[in-house]
Amino acid sequence: MATGGEKMGSVLRVAIVDDHAVFAEGLRVLLESAGGSIDVVVVETRPGYAVEAVRQHVPDVAIVDVAMPSPGGTGVISAIKARQPEVRILALSGVDEFTDAEAALRAGADGFLPKTARLDELLRPLEAVAAGWSVMPKALLVHLLERSRRRPSAALLDNMGQDERRLWKLIALGRDTEQIAGELFVSERTAKRQVASLLRRIGVETRTEAAARAGQMGLLEED
Repeated sequence: MATGGEKMGSVLRVAIVDDHAVFAEGLRVLLESAGGSIDVVVVETRPGYAVEAVRQHVPDVAIVDVAMPSPGGTGVISAIKARQPEVRILALSGVDEFTDAEAALRAGADGFLPKTARLDELLRPLEAVAAGWSVMPKALLVHLLERSRRRPSAALLDNMGQDERRLWKLIALGRDTEQIAGELFVSERTAKRQVASLLRRIGVETRTEAAARAGQMGLLEED
């Protein structure tokens, strides 16, 4: 599935960032065997060197594994986009979950595909991303659309009491259950129950998602 849209036809310069050397090298061979339309300008297996490698080689597209050691795939994606926003990024993950995909897209990836994709399933999305489109599996697009329909409006904040707002802020600030219980003067059992109730109310499943939503709605900017 692709959305958006303009660099097909010329040789595509690609960077591969993946800490699994065998996979990365295999991907390089596969891409460069695609009729000469792709030039893999760098393969970087060390996440900490990935941003500099991309800066030096200036690819059209960087293929980045989401699940890597520190700074992690999302950290690499964010850093590349901050320094070279013109570089398009296609994120890959071997984990068949939407969590990795959403994290990669939030970090700035222009598309996402599972590592299980065959070469013929990778070439067209890679070219599409280079041309300015966004690509992702249909199932992920459906998931994101369903999530967006459940997203609370700004009016939700207006209907929240100060205690709920404070709890949401504490979650967004990364406080754990023990810290939340201490700041709200309740038991840890009560804090867990209140957190679960708040997550249901704002339509998310995890504290990380609640933190992201708080940022989107400007909750942390309030006094």
